[in-house]
Amino acid sequence: MDLTSNLETLDGNKLLNCIFIYSLMSPIFHQTWFFVRGINGDFIEHVGVMFIGDLVGTLIIIYLAKLTIRLIKNRKK
Repeated sequence: MDLTSNLETLDGNKLLNCIFIYSLMSPIFHQTWFFVRGINGDFIEHVGVMFIGDLVGTLIIIYLAKLTIRLIKNRKK
């Protein structure tokens, strides 16, 4: 994604791509581990539920952080 170590090139689209990738990879790794150990059987359903939860939760946190930063910047003006 052409990200630098200090994230200077991070824009909105790249951030959304990172969120999407995280939201997909995390449940796949979790559910693969659980499936291999025999803890749950419905791999696809659990990945879907975790993906939606991770995606929505991460978007909420990112946009709350964005709102907080904007409020702090406006207060300093």
